[in-house]
Amino acid sequence: MNTQFNGDRLKKARIYRGLIVADLAERVGCQRQTLSMYEISKSQPTDKTTVVRLAQALDFPIKYFYEPSSAIASGTVYFRSLLTTNKKYRSEQIVKMDYLSQICCKTMYHFPNLFISTYLIIYPLNKQLMP
Repeated sequence: MNTQFNGDRLKKARIYRGLIVADLAERVGCQRQTLSMYEISKSQPTDKTTVVRLAQALDFPIKYFYEPSSAIASGTVYFRSLLTTNKKYRSEQIVKMDYLSQICCKTMYHFPNLFISTYLIIYPLNKQLMP
């Protein structure tokens, strides 16, 4: 396991849960500025208890915050009604789609036969639904 705390992953986990920095700081019991410094990797948590509290507040495993950021390129996320969708919700959905793409890529890499057989089952169903 990497010993370097990954601030980018902290930010993504916070956005994934739909929290703002102030809300997370209150749940964890630290200053908002401290969390901001962690997220931009200007500072590292000095003790393990802070990381444990972050993991519990965000419901992510501790090791998640020590893994490197993914290098999977993501495309554009489209929203049905952009005018009525607020920025916080858009950011949350973009992060969630990023995680979904990571899961799909890892599944395809480790279990290619599972992906192919699932595609063969789903594709004819989608084709039948299309006009």
